[in-house]
Amino acid sequence: MARAKRQAATTYHITNDRTLPKKGQTSTKMLVGAIVAAALALSVRFVGRSYIDSKVDEAVRLLDEGRPQDALHSLKKMRSIGRAIRYDTLQFTFCLGRALLESDAENNVAAAAKEFQRATDIYGAYWPAYANLATTLFALERYPEALDAVQEAISGVEALPSDDSDDLRAELYLNKGVILLEIPESRCSGGSCHEFAAQAFRQAQLLSPNNEMATRLLARSTADMQSTPASSKDYIRDLFDE
Repeated sequence: MARAKRQAATTYHITNDRTLPKKGQTSTKMLVGAIVAAALALSVRFVGRSYIDSKVDEAVRLLDEGRPQDALHSLKKMRSIGRAIRYDTLQFTFCLGRALLESDAENNVAAAAKEFQRATDIYGAYWPAYANLATTLFALERYPEALDAVQEAISGVEALPSDDSDDLRAELYLNKGVILLEIPESRCSGGSCHEFAAQAFRQAQLLSPNNEMATRLLARSTADMQSTPASSKDYIRDLFDE
């Protein structure tokens, strides 16, 4: 019994020198192996990144051609590859958000919002991501968050040369006004949300005097400040029906 215990407690060592690698042989082989593995990994990542970038370019073309479903199908395949090689670019994320949003499927709106939010996390100064994030959050009826997003988009665009961005800023101020119409008046500090909406429409009109929608929304919101319909969606629909 005692002998068995001693046997169980024995630590085994390799003692045959012929089974051991020569001095320096192990470290050299390990170094070469590590170099080959690193080179292979870099090659795979480079090829994977180039492939994903080419697919993003293709998806942009499909979106511009009005084929969001085809773009979405291609980009969804790329997502798993991108995760495998830890490659998640602003361009890919934003393009995937666009494809989800423009595919016009109701269940894709929340997914699109996540992609646009991720795009702002990757690069916080990219105003198109904030603008589209505001659109998706508005569709999800998350109005205060949509207001924050559109304000970030406005701040980003206002940093651009004014001659090139007036119409764009007008569009964003118009969107801001529409979002404000959905927020209860008491939720806006320093005044009425509908008053702030009228200010946004006025700013849009100043930036783009030929913007008919800004002109009509400003006139309507100013005249009907006390009787604005509960939903800005119905409110805008009424303007088109006039």
